[in-house]
Amino acid sequence: MQLQARANKLAANLGGVTNIVGMEAGKQLLVIQVAHLEYVEIDRIASDPFVAEVILGKTSVSILTTDKSARHLLTGLRLSETGQEEVSEAPFQLFVHLRNFLLPLLSTIMAGGIIQAIVVLFLSFSMFESVTETSTTLSTIFTLVFMILPVLIAFSSAKYYQTNPYIAAAITGMMLQPAVSEFVSTRMLEQVLNFPLINNHQYNTILPVLVLVPFLAYIDHYLVQRVAPRMRPMLQPFILMGTGLIFGVVVLLPLMAIASHVLVAIFIIIAEQVPFLSTLLMGAFGPLFVVTGTHYSFFEAVNQSLVTRGYDSLLGPGMLISNAAHVGVALALMLKSRKKTYRVYSGVSGLLALLGVTQPIIYGGELILKNLLWYVMIGGGAGGLVAGLFQLKMYQFMNPNILSMLAFVDSTGNILVAISSMLVAAIVAFSLTFSRPIYELSDEEIRIATTGQGRDVIE
Repeated sequence: MQLQARANKLAANLGGVTNIVGMEAGKQLLVIQVAHLEYVEIDRIASDPFVAEVILGKTSVSILTTDKSARHLLTGLRLSETGQEEVSEAPFQLFVHLRNFLLPLLSTIMAGGIIQAIVVLFLSFSMFESVTETSTTLSTIFTLVFMILPVLIAFSSAKYYQTNPYIAAAITGMMLQPAVSEFVSTRMLEQVLNFPLINNHQYNTILPVLVLVPFLAYIDHYLVQRVAPRMRPMLQPFILMGTGLIFGVVVLLPLMAIASHVLVAIFIIIAEQVPFLSTLLMGAFGPLFVVTGTHYSFFEAVNQSLVTRGYDSLLGPGMLISNAAHVGVALALMLKSRKKTYRVYSGVSGLLALLGVTQPIIYGGELILKNLLWYVMIGGGAGGLVAGLFQLKMYQFMNPNILSMLAFVDSTGNILVAISSMLVAAIVAFSLTFSRPIYELSDEEIRIATTGQGRDVIE
């Protein structure tokens, strides 16, 4: 039986979702606070094969599971409260994992997003026009949060996967060093495979972390079983860091470089052969490019296009439309959510997305709430289709946002195409988000997202 179906059945046996007033979980222990204990079907809960033991309190039901699915069942019970349909088990687990280790980082991501938006405002109004070095320095400092975001996610996810968070953060920090990227590019790819690294600035990609940390957890748990207790303080951290660093530098970074190179080549071919399709795909997959840092790989192609043709019809238009779709999702969440704190978060995230700062809504909405990523991609694809059919162009290399619309002005009505495409993307994403049930964050999850302090795990 799939996890969501198990959660729906458990909710029914607990007297329905309206009888549940609080929940928390560890690996195998699920503790549920109920309003009316007499409504709970104890015998039915105990008869389910995944339940090892049921313990009743005065107002609580403690369930010990036979597998390590308690945390997933907790999320399933919260999904049941929203009336969402059953989901397949593998995506459901990924959804659970992402939310659990991204929630403590949301306050940091929001703070970094607001600071980055302030920098965008300064630069857009040319407040640093005569002091280029100052503007560059301040921009680098104020975007530092997103530069080290992979390190923060490595630390948070390592705690979730119960491996050493300091080693995970250290390895990720090493992988972000320019010297390491240069080594991968010149020593490993260029000399051995004749395949140079496209760019060394994919600093905010979280993709390697999502693979690296589960790998570290597997190695860590294996070492616990194999290394003698008296040798663990010395050998286990050394082996864990060594294997993790080798896996990250020798396997993950080269694979990312090759994948980025291939992706850019494919998009350039599509842009030349079927121009409207490339804008559609860029608008649809823009959120994934931001999360993985892949959009930096297009910078060289964009600069070359600006020099040879005088405009960019790929990255700039696609990301502008994708940003508009983010605004649509954020606005729908602001109007739809029942949590005042999250409504404020969503509203601010929408304003930041207008300024081209999309990390708060991506990490605080689309990656942690079921289906929102699909909605923003569909919206971006719809807007991208309009932009592609009417050949939207961007004439300067700028951060595509509401303040950089002058980069789309020409004598052919190009700016009207940009505005129309953005409206289509925002309306489609808004309609999908507003018309479908959404997962409501609990008060405890709101507390974690606000304070950055995780819940005490019940083991």
